[in-house]
Amino acid sequence: MSAVPIPSNWRVRVRMYCHGLGDCFLLTFAGGGHVLIDCGVLNPDFSRLRAAVEDILKETGGKVDVLVITHEHWDHISGFTQARGLMDQLEFSNIWVAWTEKVPGDAEAEALRARYDKVKDTLRLVADYPGNPVADETRELLAFFGLSSEALAFSDATREAMGYILSRLKALANNGHYCEPGETLEPLGSGVRFHVLGPPHGSRLLKKKDPVPGARETYELALASATIDDPESRNTWDYPFETGFKMEPLNLPARSRLGKVLALYNDPAASWRRIDTDWLAGSASLALQMDGYTNNTSLALAIELGGGEVLLFPGDAQVGNWQSWHEVKWRTPGVDTRSLLSNVVLYKAGHHASHNGTLRARGLELMTGLRHVMIPTDEQFALTRNPKGRWQMPAKPLYAALAAQSKNSIDRSDAAPPGALYIDWYM
Repeated sequence: MSAVPIPSNWRVRVRMYCHGLGDCFLLTFAGGGHVLIDCGVLNPDFSRLRAAVEDILKETGGKVDVLVITHEHWDHISGFTQARGLMDQLEFSNIWVAWTEKVPGDAEAEALRARYDKVKDTLRLVADYPGNPVADETRELLAFFGLSSEALAFSDATREAMGYILSRLKALANNGHYCEPGETLEPLGSGVRFHVLGPPHGSRLLKKKDPVPGARETYELALASATIDDPESRNTWDYPFETGFKMEPLNLPARSRLGKVLALYNDPAASWRRIDTDWLAGSASLALQMDGYTNNTSLALAIELGGGEVLLFPGDAQVGNWQSWHEVKWRTPGVDTRSLLSNVVLYKAGHHASHNGTLRARGLELMTGLRHVMIPTDEQFALTRNPKGRWQMPAKPLYAALAAQSKNSIDRSDAAPPGALYIDWYM
């Protein structure tokens, strides 16, 4: 289906596939050329993702001019594993990834990879620990990296998918490219320019995934619920000490001072106060940090059409990535970040429109020419994955701002008509 009637003089068609919680976009240019941006899904049923790849084969005749991979997350690249046979049939003339994937070959990228792999190894050990009070939450976050739901252990499925992509990139020699901020690329030769906004070099902004509380950098959520401990999630049977250092239950008079203390400590109603498994509670926070840092390595592109209009595809870039765009030293004369943002007509909402995926004053509010927003999401699935409601995709304050800025011109993949495989938007 199309979000708007097909204009006779259209220049680009943006097709958003409605296959679940994940990104898959096919851009078709009237002047010639197809660009595929990501192809993945988090939902366990990937039959619709395979249908999307079949449609891509049909629409492109098996020839894609540019494949853009924004970052190494399952909901962006799982299709390269789940639909491998179909992907083998697609011919990619160019493959672009961020500089952060240049391993080996880039010292900073190598250091990032080593750090992430070390964190993954740690989480592999704790995700299946039976006493982890936040084991479920940790595993849900690790799903973005290909965690197997059948086994409580970390899977390398996402790395395998990225390995497949990089092997095809390297086979292209000069047409495989590790994008650097400040570059302008013109692979289609039809007046369409691809400006690389991020990810940034250096750890200062690359590590900044969340807004400063109260600074109004983004459209923030009320986060109180995220800090309330859930007594039901506490396991009372695991202890952080070896048996030889643990005090076993004692037969003490209930009225004795120590007896009263032990009774209070062992009272099931007060079990949430115990510190027995707090040493494991940090695993969810660690997984969340790894998730956020990987999002922040997203390859963010401003695609400038011949008339100056811009399509903004930021992947899942979070706060620091967005902020770095204003520090980019552009190599092409006349290119300016604020001008690019002011000319954005289509915005692919970052990180499924979660609260830290769109910058405020230095982001959305600069998009004064915004005409349309596309949100690849599955809100109900996201809430199911995190029953405490922390995965708001879209986040309500941000969604209201997107609606106001675009004059209510929003397409959501989870709001497509029943059975629709995609939504089209024409410019």
